[in-house]
Amino acid sequence: MKKLYFLIAMIMVLTIFNGCKKSPEIEVAIAANTPEEKSNNDSIIKLNMLALDFPQQSRRIDIYEKAKVKYEADHPNVKINIERIQYDKYRERLKQDFEAGTSPDLINIANPDLAQLYRNQQLISLNQFERLDNFKFEERLYKAMLNHTTSDGEIYAVPTFGDPYVIFYNKNWFDKAKLAYPQEGWTWEQFIVIARKLMVANAEGDSNKFGAAINIHPDPVEVLTIGMGGSYLSSDGLQSKGYLDSDISSKAFKWLVDLVNVQKVAPYTEDPLRYFTNGQVGMTMQFYYGLTEIQGSLGDRFGVVGLPKFEAGKKVNTGFSYGIGISAQSKNVPAAWDFLKQIAVETNEFTKELGSNEFIAIREVIDGSGILEDPVLSVFSNEMEFSEKSSFYMNGRWESFVPELTSAFRDAFKSKGDIKQMLTSESKNADLKLKSEN
Repeated sequence: MKKLYFLIAMIMVLTIFNGCKKSPEIEVAIAANTPEEKSNNDSIIKLNMLALDFPQQSRRIDIYEKAKVKYEADHPNVKINIERIQYDKYRERLKQDFEAGTSPDLINIANPDLAQLYRNQQLISLNQFERLDNFKFEERLYKAMLNHTTSDGEIYAVPTFGDPYVIFYNKNWFDKAKLAYPQEGWTWEQFIVIARKLMVANAEGDSNKFGAAINIHPDPVEVLTIGMGGSYLSSDGLQSKGYLDSDISSKAFKWLVDLVNVQKVAPYTEDPLRYFTNGQVGMTMQFYYGLTEIQGSLGDRFGVVGLPKFEAGKKVNTGFSYGIGISAQSKNVPAAWDFLKQIAVETNEFTKELGSNEFIAIREVIDGSGILEDPVLSVFSNEMEFSEKSSFYMNGRWESFVPELTSAFRDAFKSKGDIKQMLTSESKNADLKLKSEN
């Protein structure tokens, strides 16, 4: 058995060296640190995992902690430390850790950040483990989610959770307007017609009530842009000029502007969830994170439906997702992968608990969880199948540019400025940011 694990370790050495071109120190560490080898040497393998913590993520980390207890019991020579870190601190922390050569073995953060770490050669490719463990990621995990953690065919992280956009709607508003609840396959053109009818039936002269609400922000507009056949960035993620300022992008931005200023069926808002939970609108475009608050406000009097498409466009979603990658600095890669499998790849008591009330990536877990039959959660599951990479995934520097674009968009919106001119100016600024050094 010892020889077998040594052979596996050596195969991993060659795979990483040839496929990922990481430093020689990593290969030496891999060959010396399988759990079995360490056990024979009566040494302790110490794994460190850094996990981004926020309200929707805390439950997942709690389950990882339970999985850790079992893993340590099954592997007495392995000790795992799972450190929670807040959103405003994790980037600087990772930067400092990588510069010092002390990065955590496992990194659980948003996939756009994982993508940037991989582009910086700070994460290893996980493709090697398909050969070593004789399985295919695409057979275990949903392909749409796997696409969020894949670059040029290389899987740099295991996707753990997907959060696409959906449309929440107030059943009371629809009932009062004597409208059928929206169904999959509807269009954005129908969305406007329905919003107007909802507003007529429910606003009753109240100027603070509208048919629908969408965040005045570039993120939802990107969904519209891609649905029309456009993109904010070139396919390599390095150029915004000719994309963000294209006629298609301008049309998408103007669609949202007109929803407020011309159709007058939506408010100018940077917080559409508040409008919805306060009963001021009949529909809103939101992520999964809004579900708990909506349930608390509306009880069972809300519904969920997938995003519309344009009559002349395609069905699309973007949303957000999270994953776990293995640091290129890790000296315990086999043990890190072994634990990562337990919490994000295999079907077991922990992944079943993770998939009991949210959409995770493991097919077998979701198929047996009942989520696909749930009238709310099944919508999120279906929408992930239409998920495409947004600009966040195409270039890690995009996020640092978004506040500037958001401010420019909102300023143009309020002043009724020229959207095309604003996008032309911002695309130039974006290119400077996208091509800058880390």
